Amino acid sequence: METSAALARLCDDLGVQPAYESGGTLHWAPEATVVAALQALGAPIRTVEDAPEALRAVRSANAARVLPPTTVSWMDQPPSVVIRLPISATRGPVELEVVTEDGDRAGRVVTPDELDWSPLGGTGDATVLEAVIFLTADLPPGYHEVRVRSAAGHRGRTTLVRTPPTVWRSEGTGPGAPRRWGTFLPLHALRTERGWGTGDLSDLRSLARWTAGVGGSTVGTLPLYDTFLGERDPFDPSPYAPVSRLFWNPLWIAMDETPGLEDSPSATALLASVDVRERARVLRESATVDYRGVMALKRGVLEAAAEEAHRGDGPHGLGRALSDWVLEDPETLAYARFRARTESTGEPWTRWPSREASGDAGALAPPDAAVRYHVYAQWAVGKQLRTLADEGDAPLYLDLPLSSHPLGFDHWRDQDRFAQGFTVGAPPDAFYEGGQDWSFAPVHPERSREDGHAYWAACLKGAMEISGTLRLDHVMGLHRLYWIPEDGTAAEGLYVRYPAEELWAVLCLESHRAGTAVIGEDLGTVPEEVPAAMERHGVGRMWVLPFEVAAGERVKPPAPGSMASLDTHDLPPFTAFYTGFDIDARVRSKTTDAETAEAECRGREAWRRALLAFLRDGNFLDEDGPTPDVDPATALRATLDFLAGSTAGTVLVNLEDLWLETAQQNLPGTPATANWIQKARLTLEEMSSDERILDLVHLVDRGRRQPLPEVPSPS
Repeated sequence: METSAALARLCDDLGVQPAYESGGTLHWAPEATVVAALQALGAPIRTVEDAPEALRAVRSANAARVLPPTTVSWMDQPPSVVIRLPISATRGPVELEVVTEDGDRAGRVVTPDELDWSPLGGTGDATVLEAVIFLTADLPPGYHEVRVRSAAGHRGRTTLVRTPPTVWRSEGTGPGAPRRWGTFLPLHALRTERGWGTGDLSDLRSLARWTAGVGGSTVGTLPLYDTFLGERDPFDPSPYAPVSRLFWNPLWIAMDETPGLEDSPSATALLASVDVRERARVLRESATVDYRGVMALKRGVLEAAAEEAHRGDGPHGLGRALSDWVLEDPETLAYARFRARTESTGEPWTRWPSREASGDAGALAPPDAAVRYHVYAQWAVGKQLRTLADEGDAPLYLDLPLSSHPLGFDHWRDQDRFAQGFTVGAPPDAFYEGGQDWSFAPVHPERSREDGHAYWAACLKGAMEISGTLRLDHVMGLHRLYWIPEDGTAAEGLYVRYPAEELWAVLCLESHRAGTAVIGEDLGTVPEEVPAAMERHGVGRMWVLPFEVAAGERVKPPAPGSMASLDTHDLPPFTAFYTGFDIDARVRSKTTDAETAEAECRGREAWRRALLAFLRDGNFLDEDGPTPDVDPATALRATLDFLAGSTAGTVLVNLEDLWLETAQQNLPGTPATANWIQKARLTLEEMSSDERILDLVHLVDRGRRQPLPEVPSPS
């Protein structure tokens, strides 16, 4: 076979897309990037000239696989598996065994006349045939194991994901379905009169109660996962670069409600001490969030509580409770040992001795005070989060980050699950001329299939346990990710396909088990198959104002079931975007040059005119005259009025927009340490009694409760 043809087929077999289209132009990845991606995906290739032989090896290995590693079985279809065998093995019976998730076993012998074999490839005795084997029709939802063995001794196993075809929804999205709204504020920004320099889970509960009290039905905040906040490096407060997507951040613990605190005289004394109260006051009154300061203050109290909790000499016997909890989830101990090892020297795991760096928790030092602290902290924050979720005043709307910190626990613990030599990002576009590199390694698509995508399922299960609605960051990643070579630039990357149907199946199953609705972050460059898959599986889309308004184009209202908002955590607040304040801010931060800024200002002026024209046409603005002369407060009220009366499933109101905030929580392209530090201008107590804010939330609530006008059916 010709080398170029073999390379193209090899790329297609392994999901490597050497070219992508952007702005009407086809961009080709460098040859070295293509070869490196194929290598990372398991192809025996060193140069392009190896492509024909590598293709034969890959196809031979695939043909020898009796069952695929993961099989999807939708509940609206009979459960089945596809078996592959060489032609010589298809003349005898096949033994079939199904082991359900609960451990029940059912087996039978499938006779040759029950199978309808069809050729897959090969010639002569090497011809491979495939056939469908139907399983018991009453197989329940879950992760089941299917095993087969041919009379000739060929064996195979697959994880069968049996699931409803759509994610869970509490009520429909058709006519008459409730139209909800909620509030959004990053937890680090939430200020209260009892705070320690950031919001905590007690404050979040108070915000949920206030939101429910004014008619809202959800509270949104940023991811709550653990981050690197210690005195030693690495230090990274970004909620989108967590140490792990499986463990929570002790920063959010409400100290006066810490479980087991009543059994710890030393921790109780510390909490009540003048020194701790004074340090908390200073942190509370600081202009920005001091993550290290807040975490150090909380840790001092939590460490004292942890020691006595592990001893279990109090009336509540936490020593036994913690031991039982760790036995149920041994990964917590592995996580605690990883965190303690990282803190002891400040060295990332990539510099540890080889055995410690291998991901084997047993190679790390035995438990000490630091390990006991991390175990206790995870138990305490998890307990508070579950209590918050169970109360249900306004269920949480949370984000699931695309991945975790490259120096974090997940990348250390299961290194084979990640493709080495690459990072994930985005190609160059109109917003980021050099592209984006998000620094973490991509999940290896084929290795994820080997255990039925267990890591993906675990991430979903943990997040859905505490959330009423889960937003998937970069939902396009279920279909493809942009891989960037570690020694290259974002412009030298390429896309790699992922087993989308299998990932959607796991999502649907976990969503139903938790009773959690799902929203997909589908902003930016979205392949055409993604919206179709979202609709097919009942995942809501996002409608974000800056992307939905354009000069000379009709504004398309939010679709039923979508999540509509004026902005996101990565965008300027409404007033900043409306006035162009953010453009000046990017010039000052040197992330935009003067020439680009001037062009952006012209575009923003056209955007503003288009928005105001749309609002006037819809009678959301009363005054006539030149469209740019509407002040931000009036434009904000009119836009919220429009969204409140729209068909969106949920309208999410960023509380910072309500007092016309102009500072941005996160400015992409700038260091993480310069972001995620902005506190809300008003405390929760202040915003709860602010007439301007109450007027706007009541406006939204009224609009959400008004029935939509009936659309006449076609005659």
